[in-house]
Amino acid sequence: MRSHRAIMVALMLSAMAYSQLQAMVGPALPTLQHEFRVETSDLAWLMNGFILSAAVATPVAGRLGDMFGRRRVLLIALVLLAVGTALCGLAQSLPTMIVGRVVAGLGGAVFPLSFAIVRESLPRARVGPAIGLLSALVGVGGGAGIVVAGPIIEHLSYHWLFWLPLGLIAAALAATLAWVPSGGERVPGRVDWVGALLLSGALVGLLLALARGGTWGWTSPRVGASAAVAAVLGAIWARQATRTADPLIDLHTMRLRAVWTANATAILCGVTMSTSMFLLPQMGAQPRDTGFGLGMDITRAGLLILPQSFTILLAGVVGGRACGRYGSRAVLMVGAAAGGAGLGMLALLHHAPWQAFISSAVVGLGTGLVQTAMGNLVVDAVPATQTAAAAGTNTVARNIGMTLGAQQAASILALGGPVGTPDTVAWFNAALAVGAVSAVLGLAVAYLAPRRPVAT
Repeated sequence: MRSHRAIMVALMLSAMAYSQLQAMVGPALPTLQHEFRVETSDLAWLMNGFILSAAVATPVAGRLGDMFGRRRVLLIALVLLAVGTALCGLAQSLPTMIVGRVVAGLGGAVFPLSFAIVRESLPRARVGPAIGLLSALVGVGGGAGIVVAGPIIEHLSYHWLFWLPLGLIAAALAATLAWVPSGGERVPGRVDWVGALLLSGALVGLLLALARGGTWGWTSPRVGASAAVAAVLGAIWARQATRTADPLIDLHTMRLRAVWTANATAILCGVTMSTSMFLLPQMGAQPRDTGFGLGMDITRAGLLILPQSFTILLAGVVGGRACGRYGSRAVLMVGAAAGGAGLGMLALLHHAPWQAFISSAVVGLGTGLVQTAMGNLVVDAVPATQTAAAAGTNTVARNIGMTLGAQQAASILALGGPVGTPDTVAWFNAALAVGAVSAVLGLAVAYLAPRRPVAT
């Protein structure tokens, strides 16, 4: 029993370290823009570089973990996360910090590798709750990062946004070395480096188009070119994957109903989650005379995310057990419905902080249930030797959805003129509506998932 708990502690520390660093930079962007004296479009690469790097690294590292051992690759991912974070802490210029964020993003393999370690190390009855808890830490760590970023910026320098999380990464490294076993079934074969390059190029093109669409314009030639590159490279990769003996990702596995429904739901509900996380602090920081704002400072506005973090954690713990009792499909559907309901509540009730807190909590409940059910659907459906690769693909799908959600919210707000004017009320509601509709579509896709997928 103690060894199982120790393994979970190590994996939880790893998950918290990565998800915190993913979110902490967002609230600091205005401060960093002042420090570096750069344009907003250039500053966006602090977020985009991290996301792109994680998208490329996640499926590749997942496959490497299946082949060479998940513990070994997890340790490499944590070291890269630490190196990139330290580089950001030392940075005195924007280019240096962007390089650090790209290196840190390579730690994105933490979650799929952790899912695979759970499956190979814990008793079958504890796999579902453990995956639920780790899935919940995606939102908990992100919410905590947003909340603590404000006080750090106000009372310390921006360098401490990176120095403080290094302690958590060091603890995760030590715990992984001490407690995570190195055993587990491995996949013989070779690394499909051609496939890795093709898939990486396709993901970079896709996420670049999504992340920069609001800045360049969705009809601009650069966005069109990025999307075209993504489509061409993706098609070449898919063709190449069916002809190689050891593909990076087994496309036959991706066609399983449990897997493709989980990935499609990840994209749709990722839009819902990031819409909420983008709009709640914006709403809190706007003046009350806008009809939507609550007139808070940056620290208190960040606290609107806090209820979401608590309910994500609660849903992760409860959802893992619920998946075993009622099936992952039922939990996935309830989560998607709750996410949409939370955004709908926020559109109707947004005149007092307590209303925003309740809406935030409901969205967090839905997010936690969705992430838990997706993880269990994928893990139950694929062979043990492909767990990390399949979970990595689901993580990439969620990142695509979160990129879409944040960009749609930012783009819609921009249509209403400068943020903080009364005309933006309708545009806030429009952005919330898009997130809610995405949750409804996610609910429809979740209905197509198998009721109780049989473990392969």
